[in-house]
Amino acid sequence: MPQFDSSFFQSQVFWTLISFALLFFMLKRWVLPVIEATLAKRQAIIREDLAKAEDARREAAAFQAKYAAQLAEVDVEIRKRVIAAEADIKSRHQHRNHTFEQNLKRRKEGFLADEAFMHQQAIKEIQQQSTALIVDAAERLVHHTFNEADAQQALEEALADIKHDFPPSSKTD
Repeated sequence: MPQFDSSFFQSQVFWTLISFALLFFMLKRWVLPVIEATLAKRQAIIREDLAKAEDARREAAAFQAKYAAQLAEVDVEIRKRVIAAEADIKSRHQHRNHTFEQNLKRRKEGFLADEAFMHQQAIKEIQQQSTALIVDAAERLVHHTFNEADAQQALEEALADIKHDFPPSSKTD
């Protein structure tokens, strides 16, 4: 084998060194600058992207703070409106209750007046019928005719005696 022949070692070492130097020179001259430029460009892009990301983070934090402040303002406004609505509802409720109580009181007074009127009418009708019955009964008993004025006076005297003997009980509201 010729590579192991010692007479060729010097020329092989020489050409190996020349090939290595030529390859190193070509790599250093044309390939490494392209790789360095690509790495530098990549680092610049990374730095730029990191700066943009930091700016976006700051902007997002500012937006978040602004949004939180707006939410707080909205929350305060909502609470004010809820309090105002509650006060309005309470006021309307009190007004309606007052109106209802007034209507109820007016109706009660009307019912009491109607009751008193009907009570008086019932008493008049009872007195008229009682007068007629008493006159009829008295005429049958004594076989004598009474005039209506005498019968009415006798009935009123009898009712006055009854009221005197049995006073009306007091009513409570």
